[in-house]
Amino acid sequence: MIGTSSVGTPFTRFGSVSGSTSGSSLSSQSSNDSVESEFTKLANMSPTERIRESILKSLGLTDDQLNALPPQQRDAIEKKISDLVKQATGGNQGNTGQNLDISA
Repeated sequence: MIGTSSVGTPFTRFGSVSGSTSGSSLSSQSSNDSVESEFTKLANMSPTERIRESILKSLGLTDDQLNALPPQQRDAIEKKISDLVKQATGGNQGNTGQNLDISA
């Protein structure tokens, strides 16, 4: 039987142990929800959208921040993104069946 002897409650010598874990459970649950939300968001994106999102992230921008830029600056970044997406997709963006070798 674990009792409270002169040492105190179990595990007290390792640090303070709270009687309630609901705070950490809520934190863990919200963390799980955000991971699930992020996964669902990425899973619903096309490969081109994922590449675009990755490029924006590497530039330290969000879509909202990009849209808030002056038109000339935004257009330059959009062109850069477009070029990088074409490079990443082999120039076949939106062209289905381009990688099919039909030679008999």
